[in-house]
Amino acid sequence: MFRVKQAYGLGEYEPQELLDYLSPDGVFPYELWQKAYSSYWKYPAAECSRLYKVENPPFPETHQIPEKYFPTETYAKWIVDFFYEMARRISFKDLESGFDYIVETTYDSKSAVNDSDRTFLFYHLELVEKNIASITRVEGVKNIDLKLSAPHVLLNIFPDTVAVNNLSAIHYWSVIRGFPFVKEVKGITEKMVEFVIKRAAQKMPPVPEPEQSDIITETHIPSSVGEEAPPNTLPEVAEHGQKEGMILIPRSLWEGKTGQQVCNDMRIAGYKEDAPIAYALHYWVGIKSITEIGTILRGEGITDSARAKHARKHLELAEGRYYTE
Repeated sequence: MFRVKQAYGLGEYEPQELLDYLSPDGVFPYELWQKAYSSYWKYPAAECSRLYKVENPPFPETHQIPEKYFPTETYAKWIVDFFYEMARRISFKDLESGFDYIVETTYDSKSAVNDSDRTFLFYHLELVEKNIASITRVEGVKNIDLKLSAPHVLLNIFPDTVAVNNLSAIHYWSVIRGFPFVKEVKGITEKMVEFVIKRAAQKMPPVPEPEQSDIITETHIPSSVGEEAPPNTLPEVAEHGQKEGMILIPRSLWEGKTGQQVCNDMRIAGYKEDAPIAYALHYWVGIKSITEIGTILRGEGITDSARAKHARKHLELAEGRYYTE
């Protein structure tokens, strides 16, 4: 969301206007936070659970909002509550590493959160970790007082961390609201803006619809005559024996990564359905266990058979529809 604000020079209240318009299908509140959790917090929290006999809270769920309304403050409160539940369980260093990932991915620099706010946020957490009660405990979690930390820092940055469908965002500001495009940013280029405006003039939707209604992805490859792909978003079909209409999954999203990293990165890249992720995990990452794929996609809150059934279903849906560079 921060990049959309930069691209169009949005004011204080205009970002919420966009979130309300795109909700629920074009807004992804916790994509960056989920990645931070999976990469930095999940396994230390599991170790805490084992050592100190505590249960860990599940990662917050996003709920479908039927109206054109996105409750930013509610989502922010849920993720702040979860952040402090992690703070009670894992080391402040692991917590800070995940926080740094979120800040750097959002703003391209850790310094976007100033030293004063950062100290206020983590200093109390560091002191609690070093006090005698935390060091000598044999069960339970650390005793953290939110009044001595800085939850407002997290509340302030949360709206900027929300992920949105970039083509839909461009369509809203350039076509519906008629805002001038101010500057190129990562993920929103002048050519993409021109593409969306051109499609609008041709009475076409900003995001090309997939031919198969059960496979929804932001990287559908156009196959109808005259349909144009936006630069950097809808890749061309490869010439090496690939069938028209197949969908490209870039090698950079899966090569050299763990299964969970692949899943997280593909979701951030716009692959909302599980089918392309399951396909990449099975055929390119090389995960042969169907249950393991289901665990990556759905987590551990369901039975092994349910995870295997989910993975098998989406592998069948994906068959023959994807290729990589």
